[in-house]
Amino acid sequence: MNGAVQGNQSPIDIDSRAAVPAAGMPELHFEPTAYRLDGTHYMPAGDQNWIILDGVTYRLVQMHFHRPSEHYLDGRQFAGEMHAVCQSDDGGTAVVGVLLSRTDGVIDLAATPVNLAAVVPDGRVFRYDGSLTTPPFTEGVKWVVYEAPVELPWACVSAGARALQPKGATLAVTSRP
Repeated sequence: MNGAVQGNQSPIDIDSRAAVPAAGMPELHFEPTAYRLDGTHYMPAGDQNWIILDGVTYRLVQMHFHRPSEHYLDGRQFAGEMHAVCQSDDGGTAVVGVLLSRTDGVIDLAATPVNLAAVVPDGRVFRYDGSLTTPPFTEGVKWVVYEAPVELPWACVSAGARALQPKGATLAVTSRP
């Protein structure tokens, strides 16, 4: 796809009032990991990080940041957004999105292992089928965006933000019991 909107593109303005209840909270299996920087993407040093979503295991393949946030929540844009991009054995993609209210300082992720489990907030998540937010804007991406923004005590190399896209998929919300 060349970037033209065809159906379910990302990012979107998440309307929390329009989300329908759904089961399927992701299971996060994140451990402290060192990363190497490749452009604006942080590549994990090992394969000890994964998520399980709807019974499918997706391994963390890279993490990156956007400033400002790509997703909006109820019309509000945030200071930044972290994306943990994960892939399944059959080539499926799931992205865990964490909205950032503020970032401070700088960290060398190659020298300081980071535990993403400490970054991902508790609470409600919004799920929808969308796309990558960078070329080639491939659709079929399972998005998991956490409602509660977090503050990071460190900042990282970041990319710009793609403009909002029309909503094409059903937005679902779930939370930990």
